[in-house]
Amino acid sequence: MKISEQTYVALMNGKIITVDDQDCIEEAVLLVGDRIAAVGTNQEIHDLLPTNGTAVDLGGRSVIPGIVDSHVHTELTVNSLTNAVSAHTPPYTSVEQILNVIKERVDHTPKGKWVIARGSNALPEKLKEARLPTRQELDRIAPENPIIFNMEVHVNIMNTMAIEKMGWTQESWLPNGATLGRDYQTGELTGVFTEGWEGLPLMPWGYEKLLDALRVGTVEHFVSKGVTSVHELPYSTDGIRAWQQLQRQGDLPLRLRLYLQHPNLTDIDQIINTGLQSGFGDEWLSLGGIKLFVDGQGIHANLHPVFDSKYTQE
Repeated sequence: MKISEQTYVALMNGKIITVDDQDCIEEAVLLVGDRIAAVGTNQEIHDLLPTNGTAVDLGGRSVIPGIVDSHVHTELTVNSLTNAVSAHTPPYTSVEQILNVIKERVDHTPKGKWVIARGSNALPEKLKEARLPTRQELDRIAPENPIIFNMEVHVNIMNTMAIEKMGWTQESWLPNGATLGRDYQTGELTGVFTEGWEGLPLMPWGYEKLLDALRVGTVEHFVSKGVTSVHELPYSTDGIRAWQQLQRQGDLPLRLRLYLQHPNLTDIDQIINTGLQSGFGDEWLSLGGIKLFVDGQGIHANLHPVFDSKYTQE
């Protein structure tokens, strides 16, 4: 969050890792508002601190520059961690445990409403069964709720009701580049989809819950870990609106540079026609550029490697 320009804070008696040309480590640093004003010895910084300033004794602890994450889905991450069912490995180590934790949410969800769960990347490699949950297993725990279980945003497992709601029963009905899994013997859908994320309702909770997740979750999962700036890949137009609202309210907890995704979020030609250029905005919230996928996650829905280039060289 922005600090008042009248605020003076001296961090004393520490290891101030400057990452300057000489990799100097100093004893103290003076902050004026949201700027580093000086680094030096304890005495030098003490002499610069006005009487209305605050001195903090670090007790020998280290201070590092804020971390810049150059590729992160902040909106999707904090919204999933705040509002979706957490079915990560660890702590869960089996398909049965994951199904049980999803069922707990199903039991408290009205019939017909979406249940969204999030697991870990490369999940089959981490579970003792060495496989993903099946469509039939999700049907068993939620016969009257559509479920999407995201191994990651590129790989999704859905139950029958979710597949029917999406209308994704044939390859020709999928988004561009998406694949669906089929049982090799019967040809039935396994419920596994890849690269269909741009068409899925991964965040059906509404704008206010999204706003709260960004306000609180960004601090919990990013700022508290030392991340002060991100190159953000927004998932939705609501996310872009929410970042702007947080900035207006003075609740934006870190600096964001937005990279709009083509073609699911916007279109390159549309952006060009608006006249907007990289850097539009201010130091806290600005437009960074455009993101597009040259290829996908690298596996199809039966989890075998594929080469799925989305563009020709031309």
